[in-house]
Amino acid sequence: MTSIIKLDSSPSQHRKHYSTYHPDRNNYQKLSNCATTTGNVHVDGLSTWSNNRHRQSYDNGYKSYLSSNSSKQSDSIATHLTSPELSRNNIQKHYLINSHPTINDSNKMPFDGIDAVIEERTSSSLNPMETSNDHYYPISQCLSHSESNVSTSFQFSNRSCNKYGFFLDNNSEEDYETPSVQDLKEIRIKERKWLQMLNNWRYYINFKWDKIRDRCRKGIPHSLRSQAWFHLCGAHLQKNRFPNLYGELLEKNIPSDVQDDICKDLHRQFPNHEMFADPSGVGQTDLYNVLKAFAAYRPNMGYCQAQAPIAAVFLMHMPAERAFWCLVALSKYYISGYFMHNLEDIRIHGQMLVAFLKKYCPSAYNLLNRQNIEPEIYMTEWFMCIYSRNIPWPSVLRVWDMFLCEGLTILFKVGLYLVDIALKHETMKTCPTMYETCQKLRNIPKLLLTEDSLIRGIKRFELRDIDLLKEHKIQMKKFHKSKKQQK
Repeated sequence: MTSIIKLDSSPSQHRKHYSTYHPDRNNYQKLSNCATTTGNVHVDGLSTWSNNRHRQSYDNGYKSYLSSNSSKQSDSIATHLTSPELSRNNIQKHYLINSHPTINDSNKMPFDGIDAVIEERTSSSLNPMETSNDHYYPISQCLSHSESNVSTSFQFSNRSCNKYGFFLDNNSEEDYETPSVQDLKEIRIKERKWLQMLNNWRYYINFKWDKIRDRCRKGIPHSLRSQAWFHLCGAHLQKNRFPNLYGELLEKNIPSDVQDDICKDLHRQFPNHEMFADPSGVGQTDLYNVLKAFAAYRPNMGYCQAQAPIAAVFLMHMPAERAFWCLVALSKYYISGYFMHNLEDIRIHGQMLVAFLKKYCPSAYNLLNRQNIEPEIYMTEWFMCIYSRNIPWPSVLRVWDMFLCEGLTILFKVGLYLVDIALKHETMKTCPTMYETCQKLRNIPKLLLTEDSLIRGIKRFELRDIDLLKEHKIQMKKFHKSKKQQK
């Protein structure tokens, strides 16, 4: 079964399942409205991944989970602080730089001031699986693969980074500009809205999904992106159900060939990012642990190269254990067939993309069709890595915000936009062979890939889940027919 068939498990459909499962909707809505006036924000407890598979187990354990977590402080903001040893001045500086919500507004925040942050981060009562990185395994056995490919001339301490952690070129200036007072006010308004949604996630995901979708399209505040992604993909529920599984998976052994493949790919994931530049650093160690745990969790699937960049993007925003559960959620509900060795889903989705190109971008379709360019040539990396290697990083984050909310539809919309802007005005005269056409697709001007341009561009394509389902059935019939003819 391919991933497109599981569209009914995507967050966009949860509200429909919930409405049929809970007939007493009005009473629940009143209860949720009352919950908005409570003091503490228990972000991790008030969300659901409510498809038919998980609903019964979730509802049975929901009350027991809330009672067991009633004494815990929310980590919706505190987890973004860089270390529990931060001093008061450093925390204040961190808040100014990263535009966190106003600290003094106690009614809108999950903690009271900076002292509560220090106390929460240093308290021994917190779950160590949540706030610490206890599951570090040495990757000295991997260095033989990576050290030969990583230059030893890196001077990590002397290199400056942009606001996303990527190294700046020697001749380039830092692209970060101090936001104005008005910009900070707007950022904090968005953060308060997202905090209110995370506080009442169970209600919003089932009855106010349109609100979540609209806010994801506008962009998730960077300070809350970790929590939002964790809840949008449903990883929080899986982690709550199996709190000790990640540590147990790290203790298991995986086949040596799988381990070697993982080690060979560690240094290739965003080497220009400060987190993954050091072969023996925390970033590559966490990446190894996440990929190893996933290989142990899904032994029939093993390791696929597409897992590494996806896990690396998650690790840039959250601890290793949460990144693991997000990778699990993507493999189950979003791109389940992309990690299989036969890549059957990619071939089917490639043909679906061609069909949509014929409908929405006829000029680009005609050029590709005349030159017999198969879609797998240009769309495989786009889809398998969720565009993390192909567009500017701010646009990558916006695509992921929408993808984790709306599912596979976003992958197709972005793919249509990229092909359209790259080949819309090209002809057989300007692109006489496959080489020129592929170069156009690989070298799209960055001015056309900014956040605003990308969001405006994909709005032109009126693709819905039902359109993907219909086209998927058509392509599946053609695929099975071709397989029978080959036999």
